[in-house]
Amino acid sequence: MVLRVISGVLIPRPDKRDGGQAVITFETNTVVGDATLSDREETGAAGVYHSPPCKIVSIRQFSGDPDSIMINDSPPTAINIKIRWAATPGSIEEISYQFTGEVVI
Repeated sequence: MVLRVISGVLIPRPDKRDGGQAVITFETNTVVGDATLSDREETGAAGVYHSPPCKIVSIRQFSGDPDSIMINDSPPTAINIKIRWAATPGSIEEISYQFTGEVVI
């Protein structure tokens, strides 16, 4: 098995900056839901993760009171992860992520 690292930045849609959710599919490094994808990067072998990858999910840019910001990422599967965010009051403008794990080729 070999390593695969994927990363990117979720940009919540303007009407979803105060709260939303998105699902990242690891094999294609794509997103569906309330955000678009920017700065998409991949390194290593293509393929499906052998098991849930190590993860980093972080709010990169926001406005408002830091105590009003919430991010929640469900435990990843080997296939995808769901990320939820909220800011009341305020807005979340960027969420960065990175996933690293072994892939089956």
